[in-house]
Amino acid sequence: MRKVSTIRIGETLQKLRKSNGYTQEKIAEEIGVSPRYISDVEQDRAKPSYKNKRK
Repeated sequence: MRKVSTIRIGETLQKLRKSNGYTQEKIAEEIGVSPRYISDVEQDRAKPSYKNKRK
């Protein structure tokens, strides 16, 4: 059985967000998701989807 690898992007997303001066709340508002979702993605507890789109 093949081992499934997991891509962890949370730390990179958090660094990019902070380096551009955005809060989790502002990013969430811009893309139409909750700030909690942004937090979960940054902590690798949730996987972002291309289906999440701006409202």
